[in-house]
Amino acid sequence: MTTSQTIKLNTGNEITSFILDDILYFSSNKGYVLSLPTRNDQYLINQTTLNNLEEQLSESFLRCHRSFLIHKKAIVSIAKNFSSVTLENGVEIPVAVRKKGQLKSLQSKLLYCS
Repeated sequence: MTTSQTIKLNTGNEITSFILDDILYFSSNKGYVLSLPTRNDQYLINQTTLNNLEEQLSESFLRCHRSFLIHKKAIVSIAKNFSSVTLENGVEIPVAVRKKGQLKSLQSKLLYCS
């Protein structure tokens, strides 16, 4: 039996535990995390930054833009010019010019593994 990796985050008045594979992406405004869409719901998070989350989750998540940290497994398509990705919930996330190289590398790994 495998155990799912989790992360505990402040969701306002309580600390909530999230299964990493259920998280699609984190989005922020001015560095602090605002929303956390999961496969089942959406949460508002505070008191943490995308930088902190990126350090903790760099193996499973990609910082594709200053405002977004996306779960690599949630990517269903990548724009031909690498300017955006579409996630499994249909949300299109922009990719910063300086992050296109990382995305190209990830695409190569995903194609190689499939």
